[in-house]
Amino acid sequence: QAERSAKAKQVFTKLLELGETPSLDALNLIGKVCAATGDSTYAFEVAEKMAGIGVNLTPSFRSSLVTACARSRQGRQRQQMLYADREYRKLKREKLTGTVAMYTALVNMYNANSKPQESTAVLQDMIKADFQPNLWLIMSVLTVAIERMDTESLRLLTQWCVDLNGKLDRGSCQTILNVAARKGDTRLATRIWTLMENAGYSATPSAYAAIVHAFGTKKDDLSMFGALLEMEQRGHTPSRQLVRTVAEHLSLALS
Repeated sequence: QAERSAKAKQVFTKLLELGETPSLDALNLIGKVCAATGDSTYAFEVAEKMAGIGVNLTPSFRSSLVTACARSRQGRQRQQMLYADREYRKLKREKLTGTVAMYTALVNMYNANSKPQESTAVLQDMIKADFQPNLWLIMSVLTVAIERMDTESLRLLTQWCVDLNGKLDRGSCQTILNVAARKGDTRLATRIWTLMENAGYSATPSAYAAIVHAFGTKKDDLSMFGALLEMEQRGHTPSRQLVRTVAEHLSLALS
């Protein structure tokens, strides 16, 4: 593929040197070559030359330009991310959609730079463009969102996972519950709890501890105490530390 790509670039360069105006098909083709190889440098060179001879870039080429930047390994990765982000925003302002390859490359780029909000936004754009991201791509963003404790993105991502797969695996549910507990995001915690019940997962002491802590962090003492009572009613013995935490919250509320 590398050899074919190099030959395609040589032919296109020769065409320009001869003063010929490339057809739109040729322009789109060289854009796809740049996207496939992550050659953003050559893609920008082509864009500049097209501007110089008054040829408007096609939506297909511009989508390929974004893809090339997102996949590029040349120079500093941060700089390439800024290029990709800039060109992508231009497409969005003009209400132009890209290709599945472009959206996927952008998601992978943002994931690599630990930016789950940006990755999630691209997935939303992808869905609006009538492309369905696969479960693997959504889960890759969910993993980064968990690492960054991005509860806002997790709410969307978990719903997309359920829409595609029917449920979310138990391990991911528990991990997200733990994130919600630390952030005091009771909306996410109760949502995950409902997903676990719908999937037929039995509530574990760890799940109850997480939901209790979520309500505690949110200072919702009544719900926190209710969760502790339900935990005991279902035959689970709360740890001394958990009981102490609830007692401290209630004593502060009453003081």
